[in-house]
Amino acid sequence: MLLTAHPLLLLLLLLQSLKPLQFFREESNFYLPPDVEEEFEDYVEEVLGTGATRPPTKEKFIRFTIIQPGRPLLDNYYCTDTIKDRNVHHRFKCVKEHYFLLTPYDELKQSCRHRYVQCKNGVRKCNMSKNLVEGLYCKLIAGTQMPECTFESTYKRGYAFITCQWEDRIQELVPDNVDDISMPTENEIESDDYILPEPIDPSEDDLGWSVSPSPL
Repeated sequence: MLLTAHPLLLLLLLLQSLKPLQFFREESNFYLPPDVEEEFEDYVEEVLGTGATRPPTKEKFIRFTIIQPGRPLLDNYYCTDTIKDRNVHHRFKCVKEHYFLLTPYDELKQSCRHRYVQCKNGVRKCNMSKNLVEGLYCKLIAGTQMPECTFESTYKRGYAFITCQWEDRIQELVPDNVDDISMPTENEIESDDYILPEPIDPSEDDLGWSVSPSPL
């Protein structure tokens, strides 16, 4: 979590918050390491900004969504710990739900070029991942503001339903939100917009890593 992992950045933010936002953005009298610069800018927008939040970027999506092999996905505290560690919140308020995906980012990005399926709410259209992925569904069960947020962790395996957005900085269509991890419905399969993903060879790791699958 930034508040605990980078206390110096928090101090700088508190000191600078006394100045107008425009002056803060133009001033560059301290150095931030590249790996925390974007995260710090997100905090500036959260605390000092009055409009919409900054548009998603490739780096932000990876930081908020992509997880690595190692920790068991059936760990009941996975969501609570990871959401706090990665500062997933909306203006410091607890998010009601969140998804983490155990899949390579470059593989997931290819989903932005696939045909559409209906999102979970049945209104928007989402892109579906080419292969099955493992992940976690995090549901808020206690707390209203960080860091008191507590989440229920649910292991899921299915196709990732995502939305994508054009990022001008890198001139690419990139994932910006995970809507669901689920199997497509019969209506979606029969839809003209639906494209059936390629079957997965059970002898191969569909996540692209040489790791043992998590138990069901």
